[in-house]
Amino acid sequence: MADQLKAQYEALPYPHREPAEERHRLIMPELERLPAINHFVFGGGLDRAREFRALVAGGGTGDALIALAFQLRVLGMPGEVTYIDLSEASREIARARSAARGLDNVRFVTGSLLEPDRFAPASFDYINCSGVLHHLESPVDGMRALARLLRPQGGIGLMLYGGLGRTGIYPAQEMLRLIAPDTLSLPERLRLARKFLAALPATNWLRRNTAMSEGTQGDAELFDFLLHSCDRAYSVEEVGSLAAAAKLRVVAFLPSAVYRPEYYLKDAELLAPLAGLEPLARAALAEKLSGCFAKHECYVVHAANPVAPPDYRDPASIPLFDGFPEIPAAGGSVEISVKEAAFKLAIKLPESAVRLLRLIDGVRTLQEIRRQTGLGEQEFAKAWGELYPFMHGHGYIHLARNPMPKLQLQPSFR
Repeated sequence: MADQLKAQYEALPYPHREPAEERHRLIMPELERLPAINHFVFGGGLDRAREFRALVAGGGTGDALIALAFQLRVLGMPGEVTYIDLSEASREIARARSAARGLDNVRFVTGSLLEPDRFAPASFDYINCSGVLHHLESPVDGMRALARLLRPQGGIGLMLYGGLGRTGIYPAQEMLRLIAPDTLSLPERLRLARKFLAALPATNWLRRNTAMSEGTQGDAELFDFLLHSCDRAYSVEEVGSLAAAAKLRVVAFLPSAVYRPEYYLKDAELLAPLAGLEPLARAALAEKLSGCFAKHECYVVHAANPVAPPDYRDPASIPLFDGFPEIPAAGGSVEISVKEAAFKLAIKLPESAVRLLRLIDGVRTLQEIRRQTGLGEQEFAKAWGELYPFMHGHGYIHLARNPMPKLQLQPSFR
């Protein structure tokens, strides 16, 4: 199985990336945003003066590597990001991208994440494993290998395919094992796969699943989408079970808003029986309600780690912006993307909310922000209490206990 994976990604490094594009594009995956990692994995207490060691397990062409190393550099944080992948072709693309940015806080290793002896045990504060475990013959072995490399107070950013959102893919993969078997050349398999997609009847579930059309663009994407040698998907419950098998626990799915039943059900009578559900059961119900989660992104920590996010009502908490669009000059509407859903949402910001948002800089505490808005305690508590759950739930505001100045995430070079 490992030989097939290596051969695939040597021939078709995934995802397709051009190092020259680093000059005008910075890809920032949701899991790798340091404000979110700080909030969920470190309870807001990440110490920027302490060395931060990260591992990108199955680094592909380098998205997570570049994002993490770039943020560490921008924030002036000491540390290193280690990349490991089976594919030398993928590694060389990741290396070229990091060189284009002048990143000197990265280390490259070629090999398998199932070979943890390459590293000291419990070596890393944070591990990214995005789109990897679901391609292993034994995802549980992969999860346990990662757990052994994770420091007691560290965390893992995990992405696994979601079953409901990938409706139609697996029957198509099964058919293509007959129509375009692995005994044929790679170009011939790709040609037949494209011909097969074009011939699908309108009633086919893959044809009807329009959210999946993005997987058919480039050769690397199409092969990963329909011709992969090992591919499975997970429900929320199965993600929880996979983590538990490695003595880990899920801290949060991202974005948290769409993993809540109340995001979809507004009727109090329908919601009442759900009030006592555990967080994982609530997230599982939300997945079934939505029906469109093609992937699950989550943070996991050691089961014995009691970490919890900061309290948004604590005056000493420091709010951090994270990828929010430009704030209007006065009260008005702002259009945001609803992640893991196929629509955008226009939110109306009253003048009091605009004043509040403009003061968020990653340094001021809520107490200082309230004072500078000129709002009374009750008025501020009401405005913040309405604003924070929405903004945080969509991944646009996180909390810290130590200052973390606002990241400038435009492409940047030395």
